[in-house]
Amino acid sequence: MQKLRRLLFACTLVMVGNLLPAQDYFFIYEEGSAPPYDYNQTDLNVDLLTSGDDVLSSWINLPFTWNFFGQSVNGYKVSDNGYITFDQNATVSYGSNTAIPDPGGPNNAIYAFWDDFELNSGGVVRTWEYGAAPHRVICIQWDNVTRKSTAASVTMTLRLYEGASFDIVWDESVSSPFATDGTLGCENASGTDGHMIQSSPMTQFPDLQSVILDDFVFDYRTGTQFDWDLGTEDINISPSLAAGTYDLSGTIKNYGKNSVTTFDLNYQLDNGPVNTQSLNTLYLTAHGGEFEYVIPNVLDFPTAGQGYHLKVWISDLNGNGDLQTDNDTFDIDLVTMIGNSAPKNILVETFQGTACGCTAYGMDDADDLVSSWPNQVFPVQVHLTGSTSLVNNSTGLNTFFNVVGIPMGMVDRAGRTFGQNPVVNSASWNTDVTNRLNALTPVSVEVYNQFDPATREVTGQLVSRFVDYAMGDLRFVLYVVEDNVKHGSRSIDGVVRQLPLTGFGQTGTIPSTVNPGDVFVEQFSFTLDAGIDINDMRLVGALVRYDDNYKRNEVLNVAAAGPDNGVSAAAPIEESRSLGVFPNPASGIGAISVEFHKATQANFSIYNMQGQLVQVMKEARFTPGEHKVWFNAADLPAGAYFIRVDSELGQFNEKLIISR
Repeated sequence: MQKLRRLLFACTLVMVGNLLPAQDYFFIYEEGSAPPYDYNQTDLNVDLLTSGDDVLSSWINLPFTWNFFGQSVNGYKVSDNGYITFDQNATVSYGSNTAIPDPGGPNNAIYAFWDDFELNSGGVVRTWEYGAAPHRVICIQWDNVTRKSTAASVTMTLRLYEGASFDIVWDESVSSPFATDGTLGCENASGTDGHMIQSSPMTQFPDLQSVILDDFVFDYRTGTQFDWDLGTEDINISPSLAAGTYDLSGTIKNYGKNSVTTFDLNYQLDNGPVNTQSLNTLYLTAHGGEFEYVIPNVLDFPTAGQGYHLKVWISDLNGNGDLQTDNDTFDIDLVTMIGNSAPKNILVETFQGTACGCTAYGMDDADDLVSSWPNQVFPVQVHLTGSTSLVNNSTGLNTFFNVVGIPMGMVDRAGRTFGQNPVVNSASWNTDVTNRLNALTPVSVEVYNQFDPATREVTGQLVSRFVDYAMGDLRFVLYVVEDNVKHGSRSIDGVVRQLPLTGFGQTGTIPSTVNPGDVFVEQFSFTLDAGIDINDMRLVGALVRYDDNYKRNEVLNVAAAGPDNGVSAAAPIEESRSLGVFPNPASGIGAISVEFHKATQANFSIYNMQGQLVQVMKEARFTPGEHKVWFNAADLPAGAYFIRVDSELGQFNEKLIISR
């Protein structure tokens, strides 16, 4: 019933008022706001209005020059009645909302929800800023403002994006029954041109909870909106997958002025035939309606160890051509794995508080995971509320992944199926860990570090060793966590303290396509915060596949290490390394050259791309120094292989091409 209510409400938003000749605006409707915008995530919010009825703030300067209706503006005044005006001479806060455009005022304004509100029941109007130039965002929020002479209150946020765009977020409403309606839109300085949703000035504010997933967002954009414009938003398929047959599924979004009931979905694999599926009896509402499609068992990837290119696009919208073609097509490169797997470990990122009993259950559930799978499951705890000794909001993970409560968490940042929401209640962690432990992973991860007690500097390496193919935006993430953190009578392990590589990693270390045998190393260096007890510090390193869509992220593997006090001269990655394969390609006798910094037992073998052993080169104990180990390629078919070196100091692989 709640979903139906939202659909019916969204259908009332599909028509617009007058478009603007100087600078056209149109909106795209979305459900679920794009974080960050919650003022609780920053200490820099400033209260602008805290009490009164029909009150207007003083002039507030913007930190950047903004463009509105083709005119530069550098500040604003905010009204308790749900709007801001860029008119520096404005003195009146208008409580009676009207249709727009209206020369009678207010003018030169953006109406987040213009109605007759008051600030006499704890309501407040505040502002804050996030982002860095040239991508700063100014937020103006009417928090719990009350409709005059009623018990109805609403919360909404206006965001001004550096440049010229803005959006309006309807956050929360409190009343039963709800009885407030208003105007949403924008208007130029003379009140002669404007844009509003057609249901204004009688637009009802919907029943919304205090979670971001049900927020209503009106994304206002400059330019001309096309009559017919669908966009392919996503394809629900992993870039690395086993050979086999898969469904084609994804999301289509309507960016046009008109509702769409029929369209053609086209798809092509590599340079094969174009397949077309006609979809009808639909109803994609204008200004942002979405449709999730599933076409069963039409994608066939028969060969392991092979790359594929999938292209999906739309056409024929209600018999019309799509007038905005740059968002019609979604392309993705894929690779099928050969079935090799490194030992699998699990990262569990938990979002906790310390002020309620339910959070204690979440901490207990995290402890139970470690007890059940010691040295395989690594929980890290992001505390969002409670004791200042625990809270760490610097990760940004809770906003990116739309965490709506505590105790919640993510198991490997992955949903139970690809493209599902990865954030689940703590009661589900055990089941999700079991499922992920049974999944193949193409890579192992190692963490090495040295700690300087004099400077508190930590330097080290994150190492990934691939045993299978992988594809995507692969990045290292490094958590600095502290164990035995005291909170009351309880000691808490895995509390997040620092994120030297940010919670989302950094690009550039690992290419978008990797092969079995590839090894990648990321160096790190940071100063350990003074409040962290080195004896209780651990480094938790993970290799993640990142995507801007939070439902398409995944942790491939994870490892942890305590502090090294500097006694060790070098990490194992430095103690044994390959100096190359010669010749490569090879057709007869060749050699791999290696260097061992310590005496070690080592085995040299050749594997094909299916992970099958095809030749044992040598098994022996090696002295420190450089060594050549010979192989004979004459009896092996032409193709790609990898030489694997297993030793007491670690494992590495080198790719070998055999030619004829």
